[in-house]
Amino acid sequence: MIHLTHSQRSSTARVIGIVAGLVTAVCTVLLVGEHFVKARRVAPWEAQVKALLEAADKDPEQLPVLREEQDRQRDISLARESRTEIEAYVLIVAAILFITATKWAMRLGGKRIPDRSTITGESAVAPGGAGDSGNGTAIVPAGSSHDGNGEAFEFDPLVIDEIIGRIGQGPEDAIPILHAVQEQYRFLPDAALQHVCDRTRITPAQIIGVSSFYTQFRRTPVGKHIIKVCHGTACHVAGADIINDEIRRSLGIAPGEDTDAQRLFTIEEVACLGCCTLAPVVQIDETTYGHLAPNMVPEMLHDCLSADQNGAHGKRKAIAAAADASDAPRPEIRVGLGSCCVAGGSGGVYEALHETVAEMGLDATIKSVGCVGMCHQTPLVETVLPDGSSSLFAGVSADDVRTIIRRQFRPKGLINRIKGTATSVFETLSSEPEPKPTTYRSIEVRDPPVAAFLGRQKHIATEHCGVIDPTDVDEYFRLGGFKAYRQCVKGLTPQAVIDQIDTSGLRGRGGAGFPAGVKWTKVREATGESKYVICNGDEGDPGAFMDRMLMESFPYRIIEGLA
Repeated sequence: MIHLTHSQRSSTARVIGIVAGLVTAVCTVLLVGEHFVKARRVAPWEAQVKALLEAADKDPEQLPVLREEQDRQRDISLARESRTEIEAYVLIVAAILFITATKWAMRLGGKRIPDRSTITGESAVAPGGAGDSGNGTAIVPAGSSHDGNGEAFEFDPLVIDEIIGRIGQGPEDAIPILHAVQEQYRFLPDAALQHVCDRTRITPAQIIGVSSFYTQFRRTPVGKHIIKVCHGTACHVAGADIINDEIRRSLGIAPGEDTDAQRLFTIEEVACLGCCTLAPVVQIDETTYGHLAPNMVPEMLHDCLSADQNGAHGKRKAIAAAADASDAPRPEIRVGLGSCCVAGGSGGVYEALHETVAEMGLDATIKSVGCVGMCHQTPLVETVLPDGSSSLFAGVSADDVRTIIRRQFRPKGLINRIKGTATSVFETLSSEPEPKPTTYRSIEVRDPPVAAFLGRQKHIATEHCGVIDPTDVDEYFRLGGFKAYRQCVKGLTPQAVIDQIDTSGLRGRGGAGFPAGVKWTKVREATGESKYVICNGDEGDPGAFMDRMLMESFPYRIIEGLA
């Protein structure tokens, strides 16, 4: 199968549009010409037939001449009508093709990713320079080094001294120091590591051993954007290797390398991104892309570069911070922003909701919620009115938002209503027909298939799913959050808490279902003043991405459980 790039498709659309436009113009000229020719010939022809009729009345021998002229005129008229009909059909088809090709070219023109030989952008070097070769095992003398391209690199010793002073100088501080250095430079420069060894009790062997063992640490410069390609079981089966190869081909990343020549992108293979239902999945920085195919890679890369140019990064946080915190009863528009939802396009839907609500002047709250348990239907949008009635829409795109909001809410103010009506009429006349009407996206929770899926579920760990804002601690309190914690701290002794857990029979979800009460008892009996509770959020099991879902959708519940 041959896949065309966005540039090739855009050029093809333009060529088709030009050809169709020329055909439309030619057919229009021919039809107009036929009309004028016919109008100019009708009167003389009628006069000629009339004269022959008068001659035939006087002389019957003129009848054959009359019939011959009538046949000639009829044949000419039939031929012209047939030709006109063909030209009219060609005109209609060419006009439709011209309009479609023009829209296609305009749409693709804004999604074209530059050829890899012409991609330009800011250097990926963080403040203070970047990069050493990272190919040797020795740490070079302090003060200067070279990046991966052989360019000189200078680091600021005072910055490293500040990190050491803040974290510590012992061997046990090696990992935190490496994290801080990498956060500063986006990789671990040899010169900076040598300076760490000179100013601390950490040896070069420890530095090299730790930094080479953990894959999170980088010894070579990194690109401006990190592309994480999921190679978990679900993504591997769905073609992650093909996506990985297409990204490398599009960026011109050579075998054995992980960063393109312009240092715009660095590609990494990760075990699991927690979006198995949207496999194959790729994450660029904080944006997740799901259900990818090789021909979608250029558009994905273009989307990232466009966000850079338009300053779109962080837009969602800025919009959320601007939301009105009024306590008055207001309609709510809920949209899921878990990993699966965002990979399905919920981020764009969320932004489109804010733009549409502001444009219509609606007094409504746009609320981000966690996982709603129907990843195969994302993006999901739910509208809830003050009287409690709600409507749920599945598979929503940013283009659907305006129609959904207009049908669910009435614009505030006469001017907004007039403007909304005018905009709706204009969009109806100028846009392509929606392939599936908005009503198609509506879900009735009482429908047998949906009820069979949701009706028998009893939400315990995922209580209030699809309703609670994961990051709103006040809402968590209002819905009974930290009630169990307060009861444990104020009403029960530590042993009483353990006894209740032991009596409940609670078992771990991993570790062969080890009894939680026994584990807690052993930890309490262990000697030592400082004891630690670790939250394991590993996503190693194929398809079992509940840990990420719980952390994204119910973070305060996890914190309460830890406490």
